[in-house]
Amino acid sequence: LCPFEQRILNHNIFEVHEKLIEGMLRLATTKMGRNALRSLWYMDDRFIGYEESMRLLNETKPGFISNNTMAVAYRDHISLVKSNMGSAAVIELTPSWNSVGGHAAAWVREMRALIDEIEGDAHAKNIPISFYFEGMAPIMADIKQTMYASAPYYMGATIGLVVLFLTIISFRSAFIGVRLMATVAFSLAWVFGLVVILLQDIRISHSEGDGVHFIVPIVCVPVLVGLTLDYDLF
Repeated sequence: LCPFEQRILNHNIFEVHEKLIEGMLRLATTKMGRNALRSLWYMDDRFIGYEESMRLLNETKPGFISNNTMAVAYRDHISLVKSNMGSAAVIELTPSWNSVGGHAAAWVREMRALIDEIEGDAHAKNIPISFYFEGMAPIMADIKQTMYASAPYYMGATIGLVVLFLTIISFRSAFIGVRLMATVAFSLAWVFGLVVILLQDIRISHSEGDGVHFIVPIVCVPVLVGLTLDYDLF
């Protein structure tokens, strides 16, 4: 196939993307809003079908002067969302809420499940199409998932090793290690409890956002453990 055949302008491709966009607009828990989409198949809060798309593009072929403002607007629109070769197109997603905030994890899960479903149906019908979900939301969701899958075990092992094993050896007392573990747990509970109450529940000083950022516990736990042991032991 010639790379300039504009393969994305295909009736089957339009049908697949229409199903995908309909699914995006009807996500179960993370409502984006109808104005949150911009694509080759969706403009100004409405779908552009294959026949209408071809008609609008034919009215604005190079060398033709069209008085149809919709046709002119559509050609300008697709220049922003379609590759020059016509082998790929972008669906821009702009939710009405913070895409890296509290809704991000659920949104990424729903989006990926929807994309897998639509792509699987397309492949079953021998429609050669692939979707890639990119942006800060999926990147941050993957980072969070990776960190939280391993960090608790490493932190727990490190705290247990330092607080219990080394202090028992250093001070030759089994009781001091247990007492330090209780002190560390008390400090962590107080700090994170107050953080949630002040910044997430009360929102002191009109703090913005959807709650405590996921990186806060990862960064704060080693610092708090170090300070607790420092002031308690020495």
